[in-house]
This record gives sequence, structure tokens and C-alpha cells, in this order.
Amino acid sequence: MVKPNLVLMESTGGYELNLLSELLANSIPAAAINPRNIRNFAKALGRLSKTDKIDAAIIAEFAATLKPIPQTEFDQLVLKMRSLAARRRQLVAMRTQEKNRIITSVGIYHLTELYPFPWPNRVPIKS
Repeated sequence: MVKPNLVLMESTGGYELNLLSELLANSIPAAAINPRNIRNFAKALGRLSKTDKIDAAIIAEFAATLKPIPQTEFDQLVLKMRSLAARRRQLVAMRTQEKNRIITSVGIYHLTELYPFPWPNRVPIKS
């Protein structure tokens, strides 16, 4: 069996994590690279087309040219913290959306009667 020198992949919002952890667990050198870096590399080479086959060739050329350092370990705690932080950002955004929806539907003046906690920038809306 041939052992690769490096398995390089684009980091794609967490979808690469299972593959990356499995490779590292089996002592196969691997790294996940920011897709923007690979895209900038392709642009520098004058390759603007984008298909899966072209992307694979660009990633291989990126690895051969720049020789990225393989990740050595996969810190599960860091992954959990990143995941929790991402979920918190989603929940904060959802809360803001819901506040905006309820303000639009009943108006801030009526809303303060329903929920008597301090609302930022309270401006009564005329009915």
C-alpha cells in the first residue's frame, strides 16, 4: 500500500473534519487549507475556471508548490468550542430576527407593555 506524503483538502465549514480526524488517527499526514488561499493560488496561475476536476488539480499543485505543513493532532476540545461558538452566533442572530419581527408586527410601544424589560432605542410607533 502506498502511503501519501500529504492529503490536502479545503476546509468547508466543518464537512472536512471527519475525514481529517480519520486520516490523522491512521497516521496519514493531512491538512485543511482555507479555500480562499487555494483560490488565490489558482488566480495567480491564471486559472479562473472552476470544476471539481480543475479544483483537484489546483489543490495538488498547491500542495506540491507550497508544501503546507500537515496537522499533527486534532484537538477535540477546540472543535467543541468552535462548534459552540458558531451555534451561539446562530442563536443570537435568530433572536435579533425574532425581535425585529415582533417589533414590526406589534410596534415597540405595544411591545414594551407586553414585555416590560428595557428595549434599546425605544421609539413609540403611532398606530
